[in-house]
Amino acid sequence: YLTCMPLTYVPLELPKSLKESEALWIPRCNSIHTFFMRMTIDVVFLDRDFNVMKTVNQMKPWRIGAINFGAKHVLELPAGCLKQLKIEKGQRLEFCEYLKDLSEESKVG
Repeated sequence: YLTCMPLTYVPLELPKSLKESEALWIPRCNSIHTFFMRMTIDVVFLDRDFNVMKTVNQMKPWRIGAINFGAKHVLELPAGCLKQLKIEKGQRLEFCEYLKDLSEESKVG
């Protein structure tokens, strides 16, 4: 299981690293960059129902990711988590009720 930290606003300082059991969830997002990051990350692009649309293994700092049309959420994980957790395109991820409630809010509009 992972602990997700929702990124619903732009913080003054992003985490310098993600622990092995942490992930950063970015709602209403279909593209990311790793500018100013000091760590390599794994990335999961999700549709509105949390189906995995695309995965990116080992995205290094100072990179720009492609826009993923249809993606509604991004999950940033510590490098190696995709392989460890066996997350692949086509799977559906389950989240706790708190994140599901936030997801419902992001579907509006």
